[in-house]
Amino acid sequence: MSEVGAMETTPRSDGLADQLAARIGRAIVAVQSGEPENVVVGLLRGQFVYDHNAVVPNENARHDPEFREAESRFWQKVQPTGYCWEWTAHRTKNGYGRVSFRGKSLVAHRVAYELLVGPIPKGMQVDHLCRNRGCVNPDHLEPVTPRENAIRAFSPAGIAVRTGVCQRGHSMDDAYRTKRADGKVVRRCRPCVRAAQRVRSAPTYERRCKECGGEFVGRQSNKVYCSAACVQRAYVKRRGANA
Repeated sequence: MSEVGAMETTPRSDGLADQLAARIGRAIVAVQSGEPENVVVGLLRGQFVYDHNAVVPNENARHDPEFREAESRFWQKVQPTGYCWEWTAHRTKNGYGRVSFRGKSLVAHRVAYELLVGPIPKGMQVDHLCRNRGCVNPDHLEPVTPRENAIRAFSPAGIAVRTGVCQRGHSMDDAYRTKRADGKVVRRCRPCVRAAQRVRSAPTYERRCKECGGEFVGRQSNKVYCSAACVQRAYVKRRGANA
């Protein structure tokens, strides 16, 4: 066989055949769905190629039957309650909804915002104005900077920024300011840091647990139990004796 013949029979390995087959498949689905001719031609020409960095890459992508099917499945998992739109599918341990959208695992409220409002600026986070992490109502969502999102949160750091005091009530006016490896400056409550240093530098005492009899080392001279479990067992015994 000649070299030219060998080249013609050698299968391509760049994935072009798979791309063309995918385009033809989408165009067939579009024809069966009654899509306009320009949409079918656009699918065949590959004009509706997705940008995988965005949920909605462009308005033309909305004509893609696969995209519309994914969008329909997404809204089937939303339950409006009159105020919030509750996400009824999978949620993370922190309460945020997650969804598999076009083969990617995404946060549900970000998908909802991009579908109904528009793209989220790069580097921005979407804050829940209603404070309900499972809500996907775009009226309750606002793109903000990571710093603004942290300040609005109910974490100890966010509360300290808004109120000017730490979680133990100490003023943050004279807080320590340290620079992290990434260049960000963080504040640490001065009285809390000193209290932690005193605990770490306090002498230790070798003692024997009053409940189980095991030996342990504690920093408090008056500590008589080695663990919370022993404290609980001793409490149950005292409660039974007093009954």
